[in-house]
Amino acid sequence: MFLIFLDKDNYLKDFDDWNLDIANTIAKSENIFLTLDHLLVIKSLRSFYKDNKVYPTARIIISLINDLNIGIKDSFFLNKLFPGDPVRKVIKISGLPRYSNCK
Repeated sequence: MFLIFLDKDNYLKDFDDWNLDIANTIAKSENIFLTLDHLLVIKSLRSFYKDNKVYPTARIIISLINDLNIGIKDSFFLNKLFPGDPVRKVIKISGLPRYSNCK
């Protein structure tokens, strides 16, 4: 057993601590139940962040989604998967550390 460190709002403090169980736990705290589409977006986002060390904007996330070849997807699709504040929620569930614009 090992400890996972989250901040006060359940953002993962260490990107490398992320796993599917943690993603499911964080998603449930946001009233989201992960599906295959969620997991494809999350995996793509984690890869983008790991390669670039840059937080993605909504436009970048939508571009990543469209690169997955799961059909034409847009901001409505992103908002359906991560309702309310999709960028904040997908960043949080993907295990990216909190950044200054995340509230």
